[in-house]
Amino acid sequence: MKTDKPKTGFIDSLYAISAFAEKSEKVSIREILNMLSSYGPAALCVLFSFPFCLPIPLPGVSIPFGVVLILVGLQMIFTGRLWLPNWLLNKRIPGRILKKIIDKVTKYTLFLQKFIHPRPGFLTGNRSFVRLNGILITIFSVFLALPIPIPMTNFFATLPIISLGLGMLEDDGICVFVGYLLSSVSLCFFFFLIYFGFGEIESLV
Repeated sequence: MKTDKPKTGFIDSLYAISAFAEKSEKVSIREILNMLSSYGPAALCVLFSFPFCLPIPLPGVSIPFGVVLILVGLQMIFTGRLWLPNWLLNKRIPGRILKKIIDKVTKYTLFLQKFIHPRPGFLTGNRSFVRLNGILITIFSVFLALPIPIPMTNFFATLPIISLGLGMLEDDGICVFVGYLLSSVSLCFFFFLIYFGFGEIESLV
């Protein structure tokens, strides 16, 4: 997937998906990907990770969204081409739920884009760092896909993905660097979680 269109058009695509969801009873992940296909894996990282840190119920959506992010991360590491199984592409999301998700994602993305703009740097164009981004996105996406019944796990897994995704989408090396800082904090959180055990952590929160 290559980014052929201006990246500011990502917001226009979100508006288009919202309008499509408003008039559709259900929307498949295949249809969502088709509307975002020109904007590359970074756009998918932003769209499919943002809902996890928003106060929106995600019934039947969290696992498919997490799996999409895992496969996007693996694409960035290995192939450069996104492949999704048909069962995932054919997964359908109720239009009203998708519209609510997209509208929230659009609102917060517009806010964050006030601080994000193209800033050249090796963190956005170097293939080694693209692979590193893919590794981090894959790791945190696994935590998103797992049904971990502990508060804040989605929050700590999502923030690095959003920062890396927006940094790559807008060619902002500073935003990618912030994503690495957030990744360090989140990895410490999950190491603490695994080392001390889910039961111990759950008793503290």
